Amino acid sequence: MRVKQYVLLFMIILITVSMSFSDDGLMTGTVKQLQKAGQYTYLTLDQKGTEVWVATTSSNVMIGDVIDYSEALLMENFEAKSLKKTLDKIYFTGGVKIISGPSLSKDASLPDDNVHKNIQTENIQATAPEKGEITRAENGNTIEEIYTKLNELNGKHIIVRARVMKVSKNILGTNWITLQDGTGSAPDNTIIALSSDIVGIADTVTVKGTVKADINLGSGYTYKAVIDKASLVK
Repeated sequence: MRVKQYVLLFMIILITVSMSFSDDGLMTGTVKQLQKAGQYTYLTLDQKGTEVWVATTSSNVMIGDVIDYSEALLMENFEAKSLKKTLDKIYFTGGVKIISGPSLSKDASLPDDNVHKNIQTENIQATAPEKGEITRAENGNTIEEIYTKLNELNGKHIIVRARVMKVSKNILGTNWITLQDGTGSAPDNTIIALSSDIVGIADTVTVKGTVKADINLGSGYTYKAVIDKASLVK
């Protein structure tokens, strides 16, 4: 199962890692060093005199660029085997927004279309929907129902209509989509869908997928429920 593969992957490479999503808001820094290893480019940033590490799949970043890495996943005590070092903190992201620098100069080569797709260009913030604002999907469930009927729905296919609150793109090969539909009470008013589909922040979408309960990625990083193998319903 896909979720089991995630668990095994994290147990192998993140044995001592604790993880959390990056703080909301603009996070920027100047690229001082970069090193390509596997699918990621590792960047060392100068952020107001503080050294920050970022790993991104964007390949068009250059030394001297000022980048925004707001949509990123924070990993702590990460053993970067390709760099032969353990990093106290590193942010993983499927793409960064280049604000200024050499790669945006007239003489710089333009990135290919695939790279463009990985660059985060939105600075949109979503407002949480009010109760009753989003209509339930036909033959679907609300987020509140997923949590209250979790034992019954675990392992079953469901359909949910909700608003996209946040997207962490291409993290370990998938997009982590945070959804709210105006039902439930915190923390059971939000659920993450794991999907290869592309969605926009603040979009109202209908997704289908498989409910997975009690997901443990190691180091105390757990989810009460996720929607696995999620896809958009047209």
